[in-house]
Amino acid sequence: MKYFFKMILVVMISVSSFANNYFDSSSLLNGKVNIDYSDEEDSGGFEGLEEEERPTSITFKYTDKYRVKRSFTIPVLIQNEGDPRPAEIATIEDRVVRETIREKAAAMLRYYNKAFSSYLEKISNDSGKIYELGNYYFVNGQYEKARDVFSKNITSIENLFGAATTNRFLGDYEAAIAYYSEVIYMNPNLPEPYLGRGICYRNKEKTREALADFLKYKSMKNSEEAYAALGNIYILRKDYSNAKFILNEGKLLYPKSKIISDLLVRAHGR
Repeated sequence: MKYFFKMILVVMISVSSFANNYFDSSSLLNGKVNIDYSDEEDSGGFEGLEEEERPTSITFKYTDKYRVKRSFTIPVLIQNEGDPRPAEIATIEDRVVRETIREKAAAMLRYYNKAFSSYLEKISNDSGKIYELGNYYFVNGQYEKARDVFSKNITSIENLFGAATTNRFLGDYEAAIAYYSEVIYMNPNLPEPYLGRGICYRNKEKTREALADFLKYKSMKNSEEAYAALGNIYILRKDYSNAKFILNEGKLLYPKSKIISDLLVRAHGR
């Protein structure tokens, strides 16, 4: 469970947007350069080498816009402490977003996709490494990449929760609900999955299911988020009496909460 509680923060952060109708954006970018390079030459690579055999540079071959065959070399970056990505993957991710020549970017991406797929397959049975890599991409806003990583190993609660939350952030609420439900099945005593699943139900306008999950969450964790979630869902159900009651109760416990104050204004304005 040591990884799981880092991911819990993901749910907490999202609640600050409860006042919006649909706060989980489905148009978030994954940070990849979208270039059609299906006709490019293989750029080579060193996917099969052991860690100690990694070279200090990578050479790519490409054909320029005049159909002239060329090559270029980039140095492999020195990894920052705590960065779970292999050095060559980190290097290309850093370089490709700054590359202005389409053909060079295509060559790098061709190599990158093969190298990343190979590395992901290599660590697929290590739930800890999968979590660390998925969490890295998540906190850096690369939600599609994070989802791909978390989904590679869902044998642990940590990665199931990561897959659920990334799918929620990307607007795939059905998949997120399925993953959250699996987390709850594996450990029904964790409060956060109820909140995450409730948010999905809320965004799908299934307010009865959302209310049940938010009530369950509050029974387990009497937090600011619980009051905000319940106040919001009561407002959506036009149950303004209960909305005012729960939000006023929350205001007493969390007098500095902006989200509770904003929801109270909405509740009293109806």
